[in-house]
Amino acid sequence: MESENRRFRVRFQPSLQDYESFARLHERVGKGAINRVNRISNIILRVFAVLMSVCAVVFLVLERRVSFHGGASILLALFCICYWIFGKKLTARLMKKQNEKLSADTEIVVDDEGVRIHSAQAESTFAFEAVEAIYRWRDCWFFYVDAVHAQMLPFRCFVEGDPAAFGEYLSEKTGLPVQTPSDKKKERQQ
Repeated sequence: MESENRRFRVRFQPSLQDYESFARLHERVGKGAINRVNRISNIILRVFAVLMSVCAVVFLVLERRVSFHGGASILLALFCICYWIFGKKLTARLMKKQNEKLSADTEIVVDDEGVRIHSAQAESTFAFEAVEAIYRWRDCWFFYVDAVHAQMLPFRCFVEGDPAAFGEYLSEKTGLPVQTPSDKKKERQQ
């Protein structure tokens, strides 16, 4: 059944929390060489954090005092653990700062014509065929137009159209299913 002519208009005003959600989503579902490198580096960071913690304990037990090696191991372990815990927040802050000027006064319109993004700096248009994946996560829609670029549409930023109906409309227009990060994880495990 073909949908009636609908229009969704979004006044893009992302918060830091929106960027944090995007960073977490992209880590889970992103494609391409860049995301593979990110996943591998996160695994290495976690392994290094565990190894440095173990080394610190071993040095403390064997030397019965805090030596240079034990202290260095403790500092490296703390650094790795802190980056592991706060890395997404740091990434989100950097993304927000980088996009502040670009996303100021940005309006996204999705209708039967396609996807149009208009801002003071640029204007771009995407056909529905350009959309590669659609995700709903944490009161936000994300649709990828290639392996590393996604458009984030927080529910609270919709000024026209029902945000709950957006995914179904975009899915209908693109022929792609609406996914969640857990769907992608299940797909990888199979």
